[in-house]
Amino acid sequence: MTVYYFNGKISSRVEKKLFESDFMQFISAKDQKYIYSFKKIEDRCNRLIGRFLISMWLQDLNLDINSINLEFNKFKKPFIAEYQQLYFNISHSNSTTVFIGSQLGKIGIDIEHIDSFINIKSTHSIFSNEEIRFIQSCNNVPFEFYKIWTRKEALFKANGMGFYHPLLKIINVKDDVVYLDQEYYKLRTIYLKNSEECLSLAHSFKITENLNLKVLSEDYFLKILK
Repeated sequence: MTVYYFNGKISSRVEKKLFESDFMQFISAKDQKYIYSFKKIEDRCNRLIGRFLISMWLQDLNLDINSINLEFNKFKKPFIAEYQQLYFNISHSNSTTVFIGSQLGKIGIDIEHIDSFINIKSTHSIFSNEEIRFIQSCNNVPFEFYKIWTRKEALFKANGMGFYHPLLKIINVKDDVVYLDQEYYKLRTIYLKNSEECLSLAHSFKITENLNLKVLSEDYFLKILK
């Protein structure tokens, strides 16, 4: 299973290539309107790169990308109208975009840059009291904070309800297996040392293959965009 990973400030060259490429014809008018609703060009580029990664994944599966309609459920979770049997998730953090897809079951991903300045008190509506006590007792508080945060977000994104779920605060994600809404989810966390980022996955199926991180560079986009 592959995690597609892009990190880097979008240069004006890539920005121009992205928005003028043939790839734009594969994005519905509704989805383009959503992308252009972001005021910052960095946010628009990150969302467009997310759409590009979806297309890369579909092409890897030998599926048609000529008419992709990205829709959202009532909890704002995206899905592909034409391929509702497929599961995928995207996360953005600063200049990083990550994507993962699956044909086997529900999956969620979240990535966050690890900031040493954190305010645990601001998470009382999200973290359980047990989770807060656990974080405060750890030697590396920032890492454990973001580990819990990304696991919780990945889990509820996989579930489909996101932070709208009524059990958001109650569910404890310290353990690697969590039972939620009559399903078991496996949680795993990766620390990306070079970029000081914390990445977590949640999936409702057993992954028997290795998890690969496919790092994409700006030069990669410049090479393949027409």
